[in-house]
Amino acid sequence: MIIGAQFYNSSQGRAYLYYGAPNGLSAKAGLMFDGEPESRLGWSIGVGDVDNDGYDDIILSGSGYDSNRGRA
Repeated sequence: MIIGAQFYNSSQGRAYLYYGAPNGLSAKAGLMFDGEPESRLGWSIGVGDVDNDGYDDIILSGSGYDSNRGRA
């Protein structure tokens, strides 16, 4: 599971990736992704096999990046 926190650290943004297990999710995030200042990383999150390699990919967006132009 991945959770976005767009207002983390004064709108820098962060996304938390939690790994699954037979008895549920881990209590601690396995990976954290930090955005750039004011980028609001985690505003939108997409998951799917974008490159057709058989594995899901994660796409994180930062809606505030570059004076609100945004970035994925």
